[in-house]
Amino acid sequence: MAKNPFSFKNIFKTTLLFHLSDTIISIIIFFIVLLAIGGYYLRKTELEKEQNDLKSNTFYKYLGTGLMAIFGTLSVILLIPVILNFFTFFMVDYALAEAFE
Repeated sequence: MAKNPFSFKNIFKTTLLFHLSDTIISIIIFFIVLLAIGGYYLRKTELEKEQNDLKSNTFYKYLGTGLMAIFGTLSVILLIPVILNFFTFFMVDYALAEAFE
């Protein structure tokens, strides 16, 4: 007798692994966004020091710019599916509201 590939045990394992991998990817994206925000604030504070004629560290300014550029771009690329899903949901919701008004 052939083994049934659609047993409850396999479905449970697949679902668990899918949610686990989804959680891990979300945590990685969260830390990437935190690095981009940290770069923004690092650059912002160094630019404020320059404007107020205080001693600013150019290394921190360039480090903040690099963090912001690299991890900001990476976070936008990784969040494109979420952004598209958000807009699609509201466009479909608006279209259904208009169709059945």
